[in-house]
Amino acid sequence: MEDTKIMDFKKFEQELYKKHPDLGRISEEDILRYEISEQIFLGRVRSGMSQEKLAEECGMLQPSIARIEGGNSFPSFSSLIRIAKTLKKKIRVIFEDAQTVSEHVSTNDITKSVLSSYYQISKKFIETKTT
Repeated sequence: MEDTKIMDFKKFEQELYKKHPDLGRISEEDILRYEISEQIFLGRVRSGMSQEKLAEECGMLQPSIARIEGGNSFPSFSSLIRIAKTLKKKIRVIFEDAQTVSEHVSTNDITKSVLSSYYQISKKFIETKTT
């Protein structure tokens, strides 16, 4: 495997906020996008697939998978179905009572939680592959 370096979480967070200064203001769409990206990332990593392999098996391009996993792109429904099928996963849709995010937790807490989870999972995966 190529030599992959993991940056410190604080540096990762600072870089992300530089690129996306409005990140502290998270909408329900943002939360959904990150939930989907997290599930795709986790499914891919747990199945031992690379982004390239997942993209190939789904009839997509690797940069598209990277954008989806990074939360920068929302997959079409047909793409989401192909990804789920390739990862041998089932898609579930649940409609819940509408509540504002602030009733549960601040948007900064959600941002930090999502970023921290993504960073830690990535770090563990890369450490496992390089040792």
